[in-house]
Parts: sequence; C-alpha cells; structure tokens
Amino acid sequence: YRISISLDASNPHVFQNIGLALKSRGDFQKALGAFRQAASLFPDYADAYHNMGSTLLQTGDAQQALSAFAKAAELDPSNHSANYMVAALSGENPQSAPSEYVRELFDQYSSRFESHLADTLDYQTPRLLRNCLERIAGKKKRFENVLDLGCGTGLAGKVFREKADRLVGVDISPEMVNIARGKGLYDQLFVDEIGGFLTDCDQSFDLVVAADVFVYFGNLEKPFADVAEKLHQNGWFVFSTESHAGNGYMLTSSGRFSHSRAYVQSLSDKYFFRLAAAEQAVLRMEEGRPAEGDCYVLKKE
Repeated sequence: YRISISLDASNPHVFQNIGLALKSRGDFQKALGAFRQAASLFPDYADAYHNMGSTLLQTGDAQQALSAFAKAAELDPSNHSANYMVAALSGENPQSAPSEYVRELFDQYSSRFESHLADTLDYQTPRLLRNCLERIAGKKKRFENVLDLGCGTGLAGKVFREKADRLVGVDISPEMVNIARGKGLYDQLFVDEIGGFLTDCDQSFDLVVAADVFVYFGNLEKPFADVAEKLHQNGWFVFSTESHAGNGYMLTSSGRFSHSRAYVQSLSDKYFFRLAAAEQAVLRMEEGRPAEGDCYVLKKE
C-alpha cells in the first residue's frame, strides 16, 4: 500500500486499506491519519468515516467517534453498523441490535474470531457456564438434546459436546457456521436468527446454552418465551449477560447490552423458570480490564 501511495497519492481506497492494515496492528493514530486522508480525497466516503469512528472508539475518544459514525450514517443510511453505534454512543436504548449489524459484524470477524478471543480477550464464558451448571445439576448429568444458541465457531459446542447425546447449533453468521461445521462437533447446524429459528423449530431440548449471545439483545422477553416453549419440563437454560447495576437493560458504548439481575429474575418468574444460580464472573478481558458479567442457570419447572 505504501508503494501504491508513492505511485499515486490521489487514490482514497489505498489510504482506506493502509488504515485498516495499521489499525489491525494497533497503530491507531497512524490509522486515523490514513482514514482522514481517504475522507479528504473522497468526502462522500462513508466507509472511511465508519472506520475512523471504530478506531476513535478504540482510543477512548467516544465523542469524536460519535461524530464519525454519524457522518458515515448520513452518507450511507443503509450502514447498519454506523447507525447502531450512533444509537449506542448517543445514550439510546433500542430493544436489540439489528440482525444485519450482527451478521455483518461476525461474518467479517469470523477468520480471526477464535484467536482474538483466546490470545487477546482470555475468553472464559463457555467453561464458566458449564462449571456453573455442574455445580447445580451435578458433574455426571448428561442431556439428550442440547441447543447452542448463537453457536459462532463452536467454542461453547466444544465445551458442552461431551455432555450432549445430540448437539444442535444455530447462528446468524454463515461464515461462523462454516467454521463450526468444519469441527464436526454438531449433529445439526443452522444459519438463522435466533428468534426465527426458535419459532419455526419443531424440536425440543433438555438444555439450551447461550454464551455471550444476549449482549446483542436488550429486551429478553421473546428469547425467554421462545426458550421456555422449546424446553422440556425440568429442562435447563444456561446463559451469560454483562452486568448492569441499574434496572432493566442498557446499551453501552461498546455496542453491547448489559442486563440487571432483577430484570433476569423478573423474566424467570414470568416464564416459569426457577433461577437456580446467578454467579458473578469475569467473562473476558476488555482493553486490559476485566469484563464483569453474570452466569445464570435456570430450570423449567
């Protein structure tokens, strides 16, 4: 890209690409310079403003990030990610992330998803959920039919496979599901939105797992109702949320939702689950700091 710029310094796409390369190396200030140069050469370049926003967010400059995302959304109203991040940084509280945003996010993220979680974020959620379940149901407890909601590349599937006679996974991202399929962990895999899958599914389950899924849902009414419908009597529902000290749920500046324990308890009561466990845990590291969350074990009674 540097050679290309030396030959022709008027091409905004080259500056965009070198900005992405610099950003991937963690050189955020130089990346910002490249994105700004791309935008100066092509003032209607929505993607340059979008990447500027995401880079500014990583540097901690939320206000400037909001301005950049707003510009990207103005130039390209169909940019689901930019629109969603404007909502997140403006203090809005929508009911969920747009499905297009989640699909695009994880399709783009799929190739480096596992290495980033393992090497950078010290991701622990699936193991924490299994440990929490085993403390309540017993280590020897097995499940005939297990559903992994938002299965991604199969990280939770790998942890829960030996406890399942049959394992089904569903995820909105085709690219993530392709990686999961290559691992041979699942008896069935589906590319679908969680709500649509649960509505149309003709199967029922003994255990439903949702590891780091509800960070993209604010209002959990429909997921709870759908899971309750598909769980056998005495079935188990285990999931994680990010911690919220207030009431209900909140969209944070990271673009993820956090949920209060009182909110989860109220939904458990409404849909006839017994809240068997709610344990605070460090789900992963985020920019060098622990990301606090809660691991829940619910039983349908």
